[in-house]
Amino acid sequence: MKKLILVRHARAERHGEDGRDESRALHPKGHTAVDKVGAYLQDEGHKPQLVIHSAAKRTTQTAWGLCECFDPSPMSEGLDALYLAAAHETFDVIERTEDTVETLMIVGHNPGIADLTMQLLAGQPLGNIARSDIQAFPPAAFAVFELDIDQWHGAKNARIIDFKIAETLT
Repeated sequence: MKKLILVRHARAERHGEDGRDESRALHPKGHTAVDKVGAYLQDEGHKPQLVIHSAAKRTTQTAWGLCECFDPSPMSEGLDALYLAAAHETFDVIERTEDTVETLMIVGHNPGIADLTMQLLAGQPLGNIARSDIQAFPPAAFAVFELDIDQWHGAKNARIIDFKIAETLT
């Protein structure tokens, strides 16, 4: 059984210091949200062994902030290929993950993270989770899936076990 955690980066500044989108840093409210999300995930036992994130500044800061919340701290890897990646590009990264990793976290951008979540949820009952919240996938929101697989390649049959928006966490 594998576990996949999809996270959208936390709230970022409107502009990067050099004017490039990739260099946008987290807003102070984003740092606060990361701390809340990390504490919640740690408390719920959703601790990744590996965190793969977009190499953009805001996703890197989100990933590193989350890593600091876990004990032990997971390995992290930034990938240029995840910058504004589409759902299928993110899924390709998941499928290439070493099978020794039991719990994987991906920190990325919308619309790719929301689209991938919706694809993994296809035909699944959502329980008390609002479909509109998943489609919006606000900053610092996350979805946790269990997958009845031994290998990441062909990762299908995901079952959502948690979805939260940072603003709703205390």
